[in-house]
Amino acid sequence: MKKIKTRAPVRIDLAGGTIDIWPLYLFFPNATTINLSIDLFAEVYPDPEYRRQALAYMQAAERTWGNFRMRVRDGRTVEAAWANVRLSDGTGLGIGQDVSERSRLEERLRESQAYNRGLIEAAVDGRITVDPSGTISDVNDRMCQMTGYARVELVVT
Repeated sequence: MKKIKTRAPVRIDLAGGTIDIWPLYLFFPNATTINLSIDLFAEVYPDPEYRRQALAYMQAAERTWGNFRMRVRDGRTVEAAWANVRLSDGTGLGIGQDVSERSRLEERLRESQAYNRGLIEAAVDGRITVDPSGTISDVNDRMCQMTGYARVELVVT
């Protein structure tokens, strides 16, 4: 048996769970071609309901970014942001990126903001926060009580 070694374009259709390998007969006479079908979605999204949601999002192709937790080959779970579009021929195209680190940093920022908000609100005296240009960016409830103004009236957005 003669071995053929070549590079061929590969298209992965996540929504259909298939990998299409360009027919080798286009490059080599009498070459045998194979069809390969795997349930990649079941590997990446093990929970059936979550898998259904991810697939529905991809098929809708609304051109918006959505975050999904995905299981990768080594078993880790990563947070990925996906945008899906429908091309003029009806083909769906998904663009994804690993945003795990960004998601972790955003969570740490939310926790820090909640902690700081707690410190400000726990103060018995009025607190006001200004940015470098002198614009009021935050006040606590006590400051609102002292001045008679609502937070939305004091804080410039």
